[in-house]
Amino acid sequence: MNRRELKDTEPISDTQSPVETAASPLTSTRQQKPGPRQGLVLVLTCAAMAMVGLDIAIVNVALPSIQRDLRISQGGLQWVVVAYGLLLGGFLLVGGRMTDLRGRRRVLLAGLGLFTAASLVAGVAQHSGVLIAARGLQGLGGALIAPAALSLLAVTFREGRERNRALGIFGAVAGAGGTMGVVAGGLVADGPGWRWAFFINVPAGLALIALATTCLAADEPRGRSGRLDVAAASTVTGGLLTFVYALHHASTHGWTSAGTLAWFIAAGVLMAAFVWSEKRSPAPLVPARALRNRTLVAANLTALLAFGALFSFIFLGSLLMQQKLGYTATRTGLAWLATTTWPQTRHGRHAAPSRTPCDDPAPDAPARA
Repeated sequence: MNRRELKDTEPISDTQSPVETAASPLTSTRQQKPGPRQGLVLVLTCAAMAMVGLDIAIVNVALPSIQRDLRISQGGLQWVVVAYGLLLGGFLLVGGRMTDLRGRRRVLLAGLGLFTAASLVAGVAQHSGVLIAARGLQGLGGALIAPAALSLLAVTFREGRERNRALGIFGAVAGAGGTMGVVAGGLVADGPGWRWAFFINVPAGLALIALATTCLAADEPRGRSGRLDVAAASTVTGGLLTFVYALHHASTHGWTSAGTLAWFIAAGVLMAAFVWSEKRSPAPLVPARALRNRTLVAANLTALLAFGALFSFIFLGSLLMQQKLGYTATRTGLAWLATTTWPQTRHGRHAAPSRTPCDDPAPDAPARA
């Protein structure tokens, strides 16, 4: 396949939301011809997502070492993990919209560059504030990488069995990043030191940037310039950040203290502003029809509860094993294999479904006989 065949397909409508981005390339873009370059695109996108998934878990096992070296309080230590996940999740919608407006290749390269640079800063950090800020930038880079990588897969592989297989591999590799992360975190902490949990991303990121530059064609120019809903993006991310801080404040000052209640109220105001902004926006980040899809809503709520419980469990369990049970970092990482490997092997059986939640009919559609 030549470079022209890997160019972006017809531009997505400026009014299309990033929630639809994951589904729309499956039905509305021109099909790509099969060729040898598809393998390079699959390797690129899977490796990029593995790096993002790896950094969700790799730091957990190294937390006691980080706490000792940087003298971080127990309350502040959680932000080394929270900052990454919060900005990763908070800016995913923005990353999807930017992929629509600026092009897949451009957004992917921007995300890889930001993630790599933030990893270098985190590795050389001498203060907890610098480390937490760098972790937040890593999450922001991951929020650009994820939707761009998924969209690239959707337009590179033909709809049907070929695309389902690619998406199955993509999901399995992204999930395996968490499994590799807990083991790698233990080996790194006991070996060269926790800083290499971040330094390892630098050569990997540079290699992926080089691969993306050579195997992806330039984005086609957009016919019209859309706009990013900055107000909605700011309010939803600010609301999530404020809500998480309110939970942290409650754990140290009590749930009924004036400060805790004030933080919860501020979070509610920001989320209400997000809803108001979305209703007025011609191109909302979350279209109302997506919220009416019960399958999609149920899947997202299930993922929220499952991943929230899992990563909280790993965070607290890593501290328990090393600080109370006397485990080494390597032994801690290996101990997590049973917890992280089994769900991934179960998930792998259903990684490439023939239908997606976006294929479900609208709630008011009549049932077929």
